[in-house]
Amino acid sequence: MSRWERERIASWVAREAALKACGAGIRALREVRLSAGRASCRGELLHAHALQLFPGAAACVMTSLAVPELGAHALSPAELFAP
Repeated sequence: MSRWERERIASWVAREAALKACGAGIRALREVRLSAGRASCRGELLHAHALQLFPGAAACVMTSLAVPELGAHALSPAELFAP
């Protein structure tokens, strides 16, 4: 995958995360603005956290508050679906 493709995917993932964070649907996509580590959606300022989970993956979490660090860890299917 080219750098351009990776950047486009990362941009899409960040925009999708911003839409979810501000409670908007896909029709509000043009209202999302991205800038270095931040986003805005319908006037709401959001903080972007790109997660490097594994090579080739694109993940982003948007928060309304500045969070210095987010972490993630893998779960087995048994852990994920435990009763």
